[in-house]
Amino acid sequence: MRQLLLFVCLLVLIPAQATAQSPAVHAVLYYSPTCPHCHYVIQEVLPPLAETYGGQFLVLYVDVTQPEGQALYQSAIAAFNIPDDRLGVPTMIVGDHVMVGSGEIPAQLPGLIEAGLGAGGIDWPAVPGLEDAVVGLSPEATQTVVAPAPVGQAPNPAADPAGSSLAIGVLLALVASLGFAAWRWLRPAQSGPPPSAGNWPWLGVPLVIGLVAALYLALVEAMQAQAFCGPVGDCVAVQASQYATLLGLPVAWLGVAGYGLIALGWLLGFGGGVRGLLARVAVSVLTGFGSLVFVYLTYLEPFVIGAVCLWCLLSATSMAILLVLSAGPGRSASLQLKRINR
Repeated sequence: MRQLLLFVCLLVLIPAQATAQSPAVHAVLYYSPTCPHCHYVIQEVLPPLAETYGGQFLVLYVDVTQPEGQALYQSAIAAFNIPDDRLGVPTMIVGDHVMVGSGEIPAQLPGLIEAGLGAGGIDWPAVPGLEDAVVGLSPEATQTVVAPAPVGQAPNPAADPAGSSLAIGVLLALVASLGFAAWRWLRPAQSGPPPSAGNWPWLGVPLVIGLVAALYLALVEAMQAQAFCGPVGDCVAVQASQYATLLGLPVAWLGVAGYGLIALGWLLGFGGGVRGLLARVAVSVLTGFGSLVFVYLTYLEPFVIGAVCLWCLLSATSMAILLVLSAGPGRSASLQLKRINR
């Protein structure tokens, strides 16, 4: 009887010991609750791997929006010498291998897990302070999939009064520019020769500023990095929101395309003949449409997203100025085209 009990105990203990001693790959994922790329990795990439490998694949989730999580992220940056052009979330570290973005992680992680298990496992990354974070964590705790950030909460513009006030000011400027352009286009044509387009060269100043802002945001989006926002606003929150895409494409990319078309029309507008006149009309129409889009996007920042992006506001302001400057030349060009067609 005593031998039978001993045999039963061994049957219970041996599997538990084998499981405890089985190789495991440990990973740390730095994420933000407002980051859509993070949500994709957490909800789409990691659950199938956790189901496949079970307790042999352990993930510690670190929220970089929390002070403790941000401290661990900064420690990882220093420990692994992560360059500035690779900063941002999601970032996953397995051993000494750093993966950044929703492209690298699904492409490289499965191979790292297989290689790590074949080599006898991979311990937690050597990040200062990480030891205290994993003390007492069970495999089940480290594999818990983090739910996305709550949605539907009403943002409070008073939480960032300076940023919200700036955004509302830009929004009013956009509406005013649309009203001014409508007045220029709808007022009755005056007799005599149409007014000249003497202010056409000045469009180059806001055009360059807006294009640079759009290019910077597009570069940040392509690199999946965090935008530098300065003392006002939260560009990262805006960039990571669900409204950072429009028609299935990043808003920043659409901004670059829009400013590119306006730049082309501006250059063609210096020419004479029908082509130059058509280019001036096209620029006026494009800036009007762009201003309407920016009214929608700028409204979202303080009243829906609850965060403000200075680069976005700079681009929106540039578009409003372009609309004001191009309204006169566009109207003048349209009148000249009518006379040519008579």
